[in-house]
Amino acid sequence: MQTIQAADLQRQLSALSHMIIQQHTPVRVVSQETENMVVLSEQDYLGLQETLYLLSNPHNAERLRQAREEPLEQAVQWVHLKTELPV
Repeated sequence: MQTIQAADLQRQLSALSHMIIQQHTPVRVVSQETENMVVLSEQDYLGLQETLYLLSNPHNAERLRQAREEPLEQAVQWVHLKTELPV
């Protein structure tokens, strides 16, 4: 994660925006006057929120843990699954 000084944030915002949004790279902003912060894209933030929501249910958390342990070759591909779902 890249770290910049809070005083440099505004000056570097345009370049940082591309990195944060297009490359999904969060940026740590440090300050001697206030608390530090992390800047990330809205898409990444919403993804984190969804992950936290899914993991907040113990049953979901266990199913996700099991899925991560399953070999990728055994996973069902979305292309095949979506044709089997009712419309």
